[in-house]
Amino acid sequence: MYFHNDITFRKLSSETLGQLVALKEDSWLTTHQVSIMNDDDELVWFRNLDTNVHSPRNLVLEAHFSRQDTTFGIFKIFGIDYINRTADVAWDVFKQFRGRGLGKKIVAGGVAFCFDVLALHRLNTEILVVNTPSLKCAATAGFVPEGVKRQAVHKLGGFIDSIVLGIIVHEWTGQGVGKPTEI
Repeated sequence: MYFHNDITFRKLSSETLGQLVALKEDSWLTTHQVSIMNDDDELVWFRNLDTNVHSPRNLVLEAHFSRQDTTFGIFKIFGIDYINRTADVAWDVFKQFRGRGLGKKIVAGGVAFCFDVLALHRLNTEILVVNTPSLKCAATAGFVPEGVKRQAVHKLGGFIDSIVLGIIVHEWTGQGVGKPTEI
């Protein structure tokens, strides 16, 4: 587990899988891709997520309120490159918890985990231009816009731009605020 402010992060468990299909159904317009289409796809994805527990290349962390065991979102870390100390990250807040500022807390805690525990140097993310809440979360955490992939994603008969953002450890203002334990 990893504690950051009033949030507890744990490695994704099979108990949370049911929430991921619903998440993709209600947020498909603002996400790049939908790889989980049904319960069977979800289970296959989960089983293949990463088998190397000592130096995983992909991690999905559940975000919980520290005073209760309610999962309200996830922080995803993909393509961890331990040599160059980089990774791609993304996050989601489950629908019933949106509009409460929890996305900012997930991003802050996830970034802290990546820099404090994984000792990464740089994080990358891409957010569709229509996803204003995620763009605000990224900015609050210190992500800097680095470019635009014009007309990168096809949705609803049109193309949407994707904003490329990054953060480097020395730009991060939340150093040392998390408390790591075992994930």
